[in-house]
Amino acid sequence: MGLVTLSGLIGIALGMVLTPVFELTMSVATIQLIYGSIAAFSALVFIIFARDYPPTPPSPEEEKVRALVLDGLKNAISNRNFWLLVFVQFLGMAIFNGLTTWIESIVRPRGFAPTIAGDLGALMLVGGIVGAIVLPALSDKEHKRKKYLLIGVSLAVPFLIGLIFINWLPLLMLSSFGLGFFLVSASPIAMQFATEITQPTPEGTSNGLMQLFGQASVVFVYIMEAIKTKDGSFTPSLLLASVLLVVCVGVITFLRDPKAGMYDKVPANLEEVHLNETPAAE
Repeated sequence: MGLVTLSGLIGIALGMVLTPVFELTMSVATIQLIYGSIAAFSALVFIIFARDYPPTPPSPEEEKVRALVLDGLKNAISNRNFWLLVFVQFLGMAIFNGLTTWIESIVRPRGFAPTIAGDLGALMLVGGIVGAIVLPALSDKEHKRKKYLLIGVSLAVPFLIGLIFINWLPLLMLSSFGLGFFLVSASPIAMQFATEITQPTPEGTSNGLMQLFGQASVVFVYIMEAIKTKDGSFTPSLLLASVLLVVCVGVITFLRDPKAGMYDKVPANLEEVHLNETPAAE
């Protein structure tokens, strides 16, 4: 999950770096056509070369048990812990999207130039890239999800507060990097957590729901604009974001890591598909 998040952040970073360069010689329509063509080509490459059964599957075939799609969906949405993770994912993505969208307007009233705002946004993305590698890897090594999800979200709070009130550039840059590091790293951990607690629901179903609510979080971007002060300050919305992160910390404390073997048995009322089974010869 960490590598998937990493690739997405690299794509965002490339877009932020290359778009201003392209704008010097191209129209916005041409730039969009280039990006769309690259996306279509990438999708075509995936369709051609991706395989349903890779040579190194995530788990041995004999251990794979997957619910049918509708049964898996019912299993996920009836899981209380899954909805707690959806809540954390929604707010985490909402705050990250809001900050990266309005970073220039957030720091401009403090006298910082747009180029500084760009640097702060880039540092937040770099921090997210590093965090998406480090914390998920530690989580996988220890097989602890709640611990590292709690670390990511709780340590994001002081860096967000620093981004609100600090005027000294070096500390502001540290706050931006630290916020990206801890906040973004929580997303792949939450998605892996969701996969584990909703077994035998297919990963595509549980992660698809997480991504759906994560994308819906863009509404917070508009909320931030709506509650800014008359002089253009985003302090009220940033304080709201800080409070929401504290709420997320409280929500995470109600989660429990899945115990070993906890999901080896499939609920009796849930249809299942053993992927390694072959039809019996007649």
